[in-house]
Amino acid sequence: MRWHTKLSLLRDLAAVRYFPAKNSEKSGTLIVRLDRIGDFALYAPFAHSGMYPGEKTYFLVNSLWAELCTVLFPECEVIPLEPRTFLQSSSYRANMLKQIAALKVKRVLLPRFYRELLLEGMITAAAAPDEFLQFAATPLHLQYPLLKYLSPSGAIELEYLPGEHELQRNLRFAQKCSSGFALKNPWLDHPFEAPGKYRDAEYLCVFPGSGKGNYCCWPLERWIALLNNVKIPEILICGTPAEKEFMESIAANVSGKKCSVIHNVSLQEFAGIVSRARCTIGNDTGGIHLSAMSGVPSLAISGRGQPGWFLPYPETALPPGCVPPLVVTTPCSCENCFWRCTHLHNGICRCIDDISVDQVLETMEENNFSALR
Repeated sequence: MRWHTKLSLLRDLAAVRYFPAKNSEKSGTLIVRLDRIGDFALYAPFAHSGMYPGEKTYFLVNSLWAELCTVLFPECEVIPLEPRTFLQSSSYRANMLKQIAALKVKRVLLPRFYRELLLEGMITAAAAPDEFLQFAATPLHLQYPLLKYLSPSGAIELEYLPGEHELQRNLRFAQKCSSGFALKNPWLDHPFEAPGKYRDAEYLCVFPGSGKGNYCCWPLERWIALLNNVKIPEILICGTPAEKEFMESIAANVSGKKCSVIHNVSLQEFAGIVSRARCTIGNDTGGIHLSAMSGVPSLAISGRGQPGWFLPYPETALPPGCVPPLVVTTPCSCENCFWRCTHLHNGICRCIDDISVDQVLETMEENNFSALR
């Protein structure tokens, strides 16, 4: 980030922090959730806790999945925001902050633990609510010194509990919002449609990419070896356009099965494809969490960057209909590095590169996993 962009951000932060909008007659709630699709998939079953009967609810979400959120929560007004553009464009940021201030909300909820001052913090200051709930700042947060120093004194803060899974954090936050909270699962309440040619097919979904980067992805040759051992005759290899070449290399080397590469569908179509799969296999990525929330058996090939944060799922705090993923992992002396790996093997985190094809197949056989039936 260039120095003049940083200067612009700090100027805007000071403006909204020390000269907030004077909002009278405040009402309603603003829920802010701007992270990745996997994090949102795990949060969605808990979102209703922040919706107060008879009051307007605004859901400020990452623009990547704003349309998906509109389907899941038709009772809310969904406001899309592009985090990168917000940080880099002063005009876009000014328009968003003006729009947020104009909502005149009574309360702001910040359910993401790993929040950022220059995103959630600035948005909260612009909203100038009477009440707000967030997790307390810890050294794990980005911009920790500023985040701790500039956190509003009136915020209700939940403490960080080491070893807590994301689902458990979401549940604790939801219970703080509403004592009478009843856990729901909108991924089951609002089924999505897959593209027509996949609606009646029986297939395995594979997610060989990762939102965290290529260094968190299992190697190409092992995906090929694994998929040549599964029994399901049709495989859909799903990912982003940037992963197209990698996915096509896998598909070209899998024999005796129908392999399709899917990289250009909407998130709603992707949710439909995943929810109608017989089972799914992937790295620790959003597709695995979407599968689990949709009640589809899944298997995750997971490293040790954040063990226990997202995988494996805890027995408590599971939403209705959720099927916890099977997790294949290996012990690692440098775990909890938050994916700042200093032990790369051929450009891949050691804890992921150490997972063998045989280990994955053994886990599948021991658990009677659907792909081998």
